[in-house]
Amino acid sequence: MNIPERGVATAIVDKAYFYDEPDENTKTPQYIKKNRIVEYSAVKGDFIFAFFTTRDYINESWMKISDFKF
Repeated sequence: MNIPERGVATAIVDKAYFYDEPDENTKTPQYIKKNRIVEYSAVKGDFIFAFFTTRDYINESWMKISDFKF
């Protein structure tokens, strides 16, 4: 999939997990739910570096490209 290096994306899976590194083996327990929107600033392999903001915190982490619609 060819996506821009930065932009916004919408989660298309029930749980889109965060990863510490752009690597399947670094999955964290944190996730966002389907239809949530993230901003992202980098693409590396099958991952984007995403920013998800709520009223209480900002999460910056890698997420799988396949979990999103661009």
